[in-house]
Amino acid sequence: MTCWPSSEARVADPATREALSAQIAETETLLAEPFLTRLTLGTTDAGEALTAATDAVRASMVDLARHEVTSARKSLKAATNRGEEIYAATKGKGADESVRSSLRAALDVGGAADASASVTFTGTDLAKLGQGRSTT
Repeated sequence: MTCWPSSEARVADPATREALSAQIAETETLLAEPFLTRLTLGTTDAGEALTAATDAVRASMVDLARHEVTSARKSLKAATNRGEEIYAATKGKGADESVRSSLRAALDVGGAADASASVTFTGTDLAKLGQGRSTT
């Protein structure tokens, strides 16, 4: 089950992983029963419960990824705002134009990254959301 190992430390609500762990154990216990017992008891409920627990973990992973993307975007915005202030404050003050030019280029990249994030880091695709995750 790929959701279990990939979700370690990647969920907004750790209780979802605990519930999935309990459901996995319960399902394994049921599957260890003889075939006729499983046939009599049925496995549909266990399968549905396992699916629901897995879905809850996945939703919690998406919540955490979205939170991390939002935090990273806020940090980028704060840095960009500060950079814009510095850029404006140094205009005509004898600042090295190559430094100002590099700052302008970095600010433009930051603005483009934020604009791209508005479109790219939406939905429930964990791979895409993970690309926008803060690494700090």
